[in-house]
Amino acid sequence: FLGIYVSEGHARRTKRKSEVYLAGRKKDVQERMVRTIKSIGFTPFISQRGVTIPNQIAYHLIKNVFKCGIGAWNKEVPFIIFNSADEIKWKFLEGYFAGDGYSKDSRIVFTTVSRKLATGLVLLLRQLGIKKIMITKHHCFRINVYESLPFVKIKNQKGIYYASLPYGRHIPLLKVLYTNLCINNCKYCYNRRTND
Repeated sequence: FLGIYVSEGHARRTKRKSEVYLAGRKKDVQERMVRTIKSIGFTPFISQRGVTIPNQIAYHLIKNVFKCGIGAWNKEVPFIIFNSADEIKWKFLEGYFAGDGYSKDSRIVFTTVSRKLATGLVLLLRQLGIKKIMITKHHCFRINVYESLPFVKIKNQKGIYYASLPYGRHIPLLKVLYTNLCINNCKYCYNRRTND
């Protein structure tokens, strides 16, 4: 639930009501949201644009207990997730990916406008042993992951190696030689087959 909320939700409180809203127009996404909400004991209301939980307790859980943030710009990974078992961390990331993630070619991308959330996602991925991560920022933060995750697989590009730079960034390089012994006989190459 928290992964879905952090990616697609917001919480608001007026004089008359408090509610948590999860955006999602696709039917399969809404069904997943409803299953998740019902599993934690709340009654959801479905609209054309998403799912609403009109409940003060849900609002206070999001805002005061889990401290996820109530708007897109101040969202963050709940602190409790960092101290959870790896299985729960993966479920959080899977929920987040369902809302603000996608896979493209040989990478998995998580997007957000919140700097705090981007930092938290990278930390969470690092805790789970994911090393091939690169962050870019144009209109929003994009966390690019260059290795498969349990809930989404990507195709590995043969001949590509990701070099780690001192400040944590990974850059793609062509992996031409796996050893110094080469089967090719290029005239310009020191490691050519006929070089004695």
